[in-house]
Amino acid sequence: MPSSSIHGAYQSREVRRNLSAVKGFLSTLEILTIDDSSAERSGEVLTKLEREGRTIDPRDLFIGYVAVENGHAVLTDNREHLERIPELLVLDRSEIK
Repeated sequence: MPSSSIHGAYQSREVRRNLSAVKGFLSTLEILTIDDSSAERSGEVLTKLEREGRTIDPRDLFIGYVAVENGHAVLTDNREHLERIPELLVLDRSEIK
């Protein structure tokens, strides 16, 4: 998240230098946000999973559906939860070459 990177820069000994580096890096990224479709799909799946007794953190659902809506996979060490999201391609580090 951009805010945690900026927070880290402010905690460092060389705030100006590190803040500049973080801002430069962040300018190269496309920041994806949740839209109405992602939110609706997240809510629908969360309700279904809760009815089945299979919980998932709503933040994981939001991340998953933002990825789905934008045609992306998710790289994570949290396969167990994210694999509950239909249509989401979940990868872990061992699958990246």
